[in-house]
Order: sequence, then C-alpha cells, then structure tokens
Amino acid sequence: MIIGIDISTNPKKLGLTACAVKGQNLEICAAQLAGTHDAALEFVADYWQPSTILAIDAPLGWPREMAIQLQQHKAGEPFLVDRNTMFRRLTDERIAERTGKRPLDVGADLIARAAHYALELLGDVRAQLGAPLPMLWSPHDRGGAIEVYPAATLDVRGLPSSGYKGKEPELRKQILEQLPLICAAEIQTALLDNNDVFDAAIAALAGWDFMESRCEAPADDELERAKSEGWIWVANPM
Repeated sequence: MIIGIDISTNPKKLGLTACAVKGQNLEICAAQLAGTHDAALEFVADYWQPSTILAIDAPLGWPREMAIQLQQHKAGEPFLVDRNTMFRRLTDERIAERTGKRPLDVGADLIARAAHYALELLGDVRAQLGAPLPMLWSPHDRGGAIEVYPAATLDVRGLPSSGYKGKEPELRKQILEQLPLICAAEIQTALLDNNDVFDAAIAALAGWDFMESRCEAPADDELERAKSEGWIWVANPM
C-alpha cells in the first residue's frame, strides 16, 4: 500500500490517497480531503500496513548550512554564506538540474510552515500507529516515509507540470488519462474536482516510482547530507 499525502497547513486542503499496485498499474483505492487533523490520522491508520510507504508532498528537512549558520548567528551580523547556500537543500539543486523545476526554498518561503506541519503530522502518525516510520533510503525498504514533488513527477513523464491546479478539471483529466492510474468513477471524480486530492494521487505515483527503483538516489558522497536535509524522490525521465 502507498499513501499519498499532499500537505497543507489547513487540513481542509490536505489531500489523501491510498493506492495498491495492480500489475503494471497503480489502483487508487481511496481519495479525499482530510478535513481535520484527526481525520488525516484516521485515514492513514485505516490503510496502514507494515509494508506501507507514506509519500509526502512537503519538505521533510531543512538546509544543513542554515542550521549551522543560525546556531552561531547574532542579531545584526551578516551571514557567512550566500542566500542560495543558506536556503536551498542539495536535493533542491539536483531536481532543478534534472527537470528545470526548482522546489520552493524551504528555508525562505511559506513552504516552511507546510514542512513544519508535515513533520508534526508524521510524528502524530508514529504515535498513533506505535510504529517508527523511518525515512526510507532504498527501494527495498518499507514501513516508512519519503519526500516527493508531484510537479517533477509529472515533468519527467513529459506531462504538464503547471497550470493543472485551476478550477476547471479538463487539464487534470488529460493528465490522468496518460498515467498508469486506475480507479472507480467516484474516485476519479474526486481527483478531477480537487487539485489537492489530485496531487495526493501524483504523490502516491512517486511512491510507486521509488518502490520500483525508478528514482535517482543520492550519490554515496551525498547520502550523509541527504539524510540530514531530506531527499526528493523523482523518477528518471521516461
């Protein structure tokens, strides 16, 4: 089972999907907006299995250099590194190099609040399930969480990665028709009617890419930093 989570600081806009691998497709078994924090926890608990992967669309770590600089900083003094080094993670640079799409700077943007909430939610899921839910670093690992980026997951498939979040569902429908996702009519309606639920489905697709060894992993000399800052799992171009 793969649970895709499109994070928002407002649970009313937090998208959730639960998916199972069916041959060469990913079947979406459930899709909805959370509505409340407790409902999000309940959704994860309902579909959780020991082999489940949580694919979370939000940063799950902060730039290493930012942590170093802030620890020793005093008010009024300049920082000793430039802004990009301060606010961007290694994985953000790698995604930009591969896809041309740059994730929001978690150290400098409102996305930081979403990242904070994602970690709060992950901590509460751990407590509710009584499971460690570690960050996963190998396609052979299960029972944990990974960070994903739906726009990049669409981009590497040659599909529109912007402009699909509007009120009109037509572009979402065109994208969905080209993805290896299957679902009942009512679930398809949920995806087309709401872009947060749609992104949760793409997050789950990225989780499947991770499971199938389709994603680029950190190089050996990058792994230590990635484990500190987080790593966005995105498939190689298809």
